[in-house]
Order: sequence, then structure tokens, then C-alpha cells
Amino acid sequence: MHKKPVQQDSDQLRRAAEAKLAGEQAPGVSDRSADELLHELQVHQAQLEMQNENLREAHLEMEASRDRYVDLYDFSPISYLTLSSAGTISEANLTAADMFVAERHKLIKRRFANFVVPEDIERWHLYFLCVKQSDEQPNCELSLRRADGCSFYVHLNARRMDEGSGGYTVRIALTDITERKQQELELRKFKAIIESSDDAIISKTLDDIIVSWNHSAEKIFGYTAQEAIGHSILMLIPLDRQNEEVEILARITRGERVEHYETLRRHKDGRLIDISTTFSPIQDINGKVIGTSKIARDITEHKHIENELRIAATAFNSHEGMAITDAKGTILRVNQAYSKITGYAAEEITGQNQRILKSGRHDVSFYEAMWDSINNTGAWEGEIWNRRKNGEVYPEHLTIAAVKTSDGVVVNYVSTLTDITLTKAAEDEIKHLAFYDPLTGLPNRRLFNDRLSQVMSASRRSGLHGALIFLDLDNFKPLNDTHGHGVGDLLLIETAAYYTLNPPLIPIETHHGFQLKPATGYNSKPTMRYSGVVITPLLFIWLSVFSSSMT
Repeated sequence: MHKKPVQQDSDQLRRAAEAKLAGEQAPGVSDRSADELLHELQVHQAQLEMQNENLREAHLEMEASRDRYVDLYDFSPISYLTLSSAGTISEANLTAADMFVAERHKLIKRRFANFVVPEDIERWHLYFLCVKQSDEQPNCELSLRRADGCSFYVHLNARRMDEGSGGYTVRIALTDITERKQQELELRKFKAIIESSDDAIISKTLDDIIVSWNHSAEKIFGYTAQEAIGHSILMLIPLDRQNEEVEILARITRGERVEHYETLRRHKDGRLIDISTTFSPIQDINGKVIGTSKIARDITEHKHIENELRIAATAFNSHEGMAITDAKGTILRVNQAYSKITGYAAEEITGQNQRILKSGRHDVSFYEAMWDSINNTGAWEGEIWNRRKNGEVYPEHLTIAAVKTSDGVVVNYVSTLTDITLTKAAEDEIKHLAFYDPLTGLPNRRLFNDRLSQVMSASRRSGLHGALIFLDLDNFKPLNDTHGHGVGDLLLIETAAYYTLNPPLIPIETHHGFQLKPATGYNSKPTMRYSGVVITPLLFIWLSVFSSSMT
């Protein structure tokens, strides 16, 4: 505010007034008439009134300025406090009172440290000491507690103000940064989620420049963040796949989201990897698309497992019967071949235990040996007799393999079985042809020599004797020559059948070993007539080991 100019010097007016009171004529004042003096006094009076008006206006303007300052101070968006050198609050604006949820007069004379949370109290003391000892304006962030007990974060800007008496105060400006701190916390959480994710999380600009790259992206693609950020994402895309990015970008710029897009990408070492990617648009505050975020998952192993499962499914539907059980032997799944072999439909056998197929032909020791092998080696393979749904007992070739977790815990068993009924029949037929005479069904020379060798070996070991008995047919050659080989063969067949059904001697086990005695009701001299030929059995074949004390 500027003062108006004064027409006459105030000192001269003062001297004139003093002279008049003393009855003296003031220097520089001529003898003038009373009218002139009156006029002069009226001029001075007008001047004084004008000066008084100016002072009044200046006072009003100062009051208005003070009110504006008080309003600016009290209603500032920033909280202001004045602290004494001891740290007590001497002044506070209304914003500060609102910040602390307390009436202003209740803040005055309270120590500021009382509002600091215990975790930050040491930081506050160090900061306040720094402010008192420095002319600078250091910053600090603290967590404070309101009068209602709620905590909040503030940013402090403090300055020491020296007073004329040699003392000082500290002015503090406080800004509530709770929202910013919460956003920072959420951002840290978000970053922690991104960095801990097993998926690659990448963001890029619309011109394909990578701007963020998490730890999983490093693991999946082989490039570090330093190697990837700032470079084109096209380095990951095989040449024959780069048109995909153009198509996806077109959708992204329209604000669309592309989910679970399966494709191939190139690792740093050059190998191709299968990935599933979800693309999302990145928008600014106005909704304009400014970039793309990608969440990529390495599905190479998943693809490999899918392929293995397809192969396993094909194998599962093979001609061999297959069954999958849990660790307790409960059937979970069977294939069509299994149902065909056992006679049980899948829905009938599922939920049953494998014991449903037991034939009863094997004793406990057989199954104990089987499970010992499975528990010790993880597998068992062999031949076993089982029972079909219709009750028929049949032979099968069975393989059982245990499925274990990485910790070695058995979770499943996989059984593969083959019906070997025909194979067994063929084996028996081959064995019969190898060791038995095809005409009579009696043991042939090979089996005879084998059994004779066994008896002789046993006799040498035990010191016991063996007997070799021959059966001869009288007049066989004339019959064969006279009536032909067909009749001779028929005679041999009938003779073999007769002695097979009617053995002349049977072995009896005694405490000495085996003894031979005539069969009950056996006629030692049976007569067989065939085309006029009388056949009397003189001898028969019998192999046995018996006690030397026998006669």
C-alpha cells in the first residue's frame, strides 16, 4: 500500500502550532489576517482528515490481507505445524487439525512425537535433530497415528525459523501420502506376483518394443531382462510365424483380448518351444491403446505329454487286455480287449478288485511270490490261471507294473494280459507229439529213455533198485503181414487203450517206498481174439523205484 503526498511539512506544522500556543510568532509565518489563518487551519484539517482516511483504508486493507492469509493458512490443502525447539506444537492450521482428527486447541502444546507410530519414532528424532542443526529443508516420510487410533503416512518438509531473541521454531508442512503408499504397496504386490509367476509376463509397445520382462520370461525364452528390454519382440518369433503378430495386433488395437493362443516361439539357443499366450491391450487414462501385455506359458512338456497320452491311448486299445487299478487293486479302467478276454464289461468290472478273476488254482505262496516281486522290482511277469465271468478257467500271460510318484509311493498298477488258451493247447499238442506215440498215445522212445535215465540216476543216488518190464504181443507179425498194417495198427490202439484203463499192476506207497501189486479183479490171463489170433499178455511196461528188500 502507498501513502498519498502531504502538502506541508509536518515538522513545520508542529513548530507553528507550538509557537501559537506560546504566544509567539512562528518563523516563516507572516502577519496575516484572521481569515487567512482560518483558511490555513481548514486546509490543514482537510489534510489531516485525508491522512486519517488513508490510514483507515490501509488498516482495512491490512485486516483483509490478514484474513486472506489466515484463510490461506487454515484452509490450505497442506497441513502446517509450528513446533518449538522442544518439539511441542505451538501453531496448527485447520487442515492439520482435520488430518489428526482433533480440534486445533487440543493439538497445541502437545509433543509431535506423541503422534508418531513406535516403529518410526527413532527416525523422527533423527530427522528433527537434523532440521534443528541445519539451514536446509530435508524431507522425511513417517507413519503417524490420528487421535482416533488410525495410522496414516505423511511426507514432511521442515525448516528452522530463527527468532530475534536468539531462539527458533520449526515450521513443518505435512502432506498425506497414504493413498500413494497404498498404491506403492499394491504395485509392490503386483510386481511380486509378476516375478513369482510361472508364466512369462511381457509388455511391449505397439511397434513391438519390449518394455517389461519378468523372471519367468527369462527362464522360458533364455534372454535376461537386460537383453530383452528395448529390443523387438520379433526376435522370439520364427519367420514363418511373424504374420501372427500382425493379426493379433489388429485385434489388440480394436481393444480385443486374445486368450490361450497356441503357437511356436524361438528360445535364445535356437530351439522352438510350444507356448500358450494371452494378449491384452494396455490403455492410457483416455482409453487409447498404447501397448500389449502378454502372458505366455511354456506348454512344450504339456504337448509332449499329450502326444504320449495319444500313444498310450492307442496302445490301451490294443489287442492285449489292459487294466488300471489304484494302489489297493481296485479296477479304475479297462480296455475292450480286457472285457473280451474276461467276459466282464467295463461298467461291470470298474470298482471291483482284481481278486474277482481268481481261479483258485494257485496257492498263497504263488501270490506272495508275485507281490514280493512287484514290491521289490516294481513289476511281475508270468503265466497265471484266471476265471472268466462265465466260470471258465483259462490260462493267461500277465504283466503287472507299479506306477509310482517321484517320492516312490505306489499310486496305480497297470496290468497287461493275454489269453494263452490256444497257445497252451498248441504247446500241449507239441509236447504230446514230441513225447507220445501218435498212434497209441503211449510214451514214445524219447520219453521212455528220459524216464529210464531219471530212474537209473535216482537208483544210483538212493541205492535202491529199479525194474524194467516189457509187454510183448504174440503173433503180431503174422497178423500184420496177413491182414495189413491197418489191422495191426488197430490192434496196437486197442491193446494200449485196454491196459491204460485196466493196469495189471498198481503202485502202492509203503514205508519202504512203492510196491507193485495186482489190480483187484484183474485177470492175469485175459484172452483177446482178433481175426483168429489169440493174444495173451505176457509182460507189460512199468517203471518204478522200489525197496531192495522187496522180492
